[in-house]
Amino acid sequence: MTELTLLIVKDVAVTPGNTGDSEPYLARMEHMRKHLGLDIKEAGADSAYGTSLIYQAMEDMGIQLFTPGTTGGVNYKVAFTREAFMYEKEKDCFICPAGKKLTLRSLEREHYNICRTYRADRKDCRNCLMLNKCVSDSHRSRTIRVNIFEEAVRRQREKDGTLTHKHILKLRQIWCEGSFAAQKWMHNLKRLFRRGIEAARDHCLLSATALNLKRMVKC
Repeated sequence: MTELTLLIVKDVAVTPGNTGDSEPYLARMEHMRKHLGLDIKEAGADSAYGTSLIYQAMEDMGIQLFTPGTTGGVNYKVAFTREAFMYEKEKDCFICPAGKKLTLRSLEREHYNICRTYRADRKDCRNCLMLNKCVSDSHRSRTIRVNIFEEAVRRQREKDGTLTHKHILKLRQIWCEGSFAAQKWMHNLKRLFRRGIEAARDHCLLSATALNLKRMVKC
């Protein structure tokens, strides 16, 4: 017997044009798990969804998220990278190569990141002989930002480059991108003909329904 895989669209979400690609992701994942009853163990997405908060939330849900690998990392403008600073867990501070402390100053929240900001005293940096190697021209003292979800990111990305990672990203390229292309060119999703979110949602649902029906009939 030949085993057939039936790929159908399970969820459709329409957002305004100024909404980032990854913003509705976690809400839709919860919707599919709780309201559609899907037991999701692994998920593949493009690099736009590889934010630290999403990695943490997916780990909390017991889901392994696979995204394309990073293309470089932090681009430091100075010689001393974060690895040159020693973290003292008991005092919750960093020690710079010159032996000075960078203490916790603030907690910065971005849309998909929360960072602990450690900063050195300006007088310590101003009088330091290694200033040019440590502090860029646009700053007066050295700052280190630590994403509070970075351990979850590290754990989620441990499988980068493995056969499973490559396989899921290949399937995403075929199934997801292929479905988008099919809807765009053969199922009336190239443009919308009515205004408003509700009308756009109806349009996308009809497009997904047509795609699903054709695949079910073929299967």
